[in-house]
Amino acid sequence: MEKSREACHIVVERRELATGVVMELIDQSRPLAGDRWQVTLTCQLRTPVPAGVWEEVVRKEPDLAACVRAAMGPELSLVVRKTRQFVAASERAAVLAELIRQVEENILGYLADPNLGVRLFRKEYARLAERCRLELARPVPADAGDDDDGPADFAHLFRTP
Repeated sequence: MEKSREACHIVVERRELATGVVMELIDQSRPLAGDRWQVTLTCQLRTPVPAGVWEEVVRKEPDLAACVRAAMGPELSLVVRKTRQFVAASERAAVLAELIRQVEENILGYLADPNLGVRLFRKEYARLAERCRLELARPVPADAGDDDDGPADFAHLFRTP
């Protein structure tokens, strides 16, 4: 039975692991040309921010930690995609099954690590901290609170002496 020619966005599998990680495997395949497909499997991982990781960070840099916490939210996520190009329509289901097998074989061991949440937190914190440092270092214009008086007058730039 042939599926439609439209792109797929179907949750193939959803698992909640003992470590608190939620894993969703999503088929995001789409037709390319003729009977050829781009077969894409997206593995979305979500885990709550581990308890106790904020205390040390807040102690060291409270302003930065507040900015990062606002940007990060209560959950950490990781997305892994596996893609195969130009797959015949007749082989699409088999290729998708193989991608699922590879993800389960390679990623489930990684997800079983009880320190995964802490490692993801450190990586995400470092990424967001850099962005927040730039935001906190950016000077606030003196007229930031003033109401907009309309377009600026640049006429003085075009006057001849």
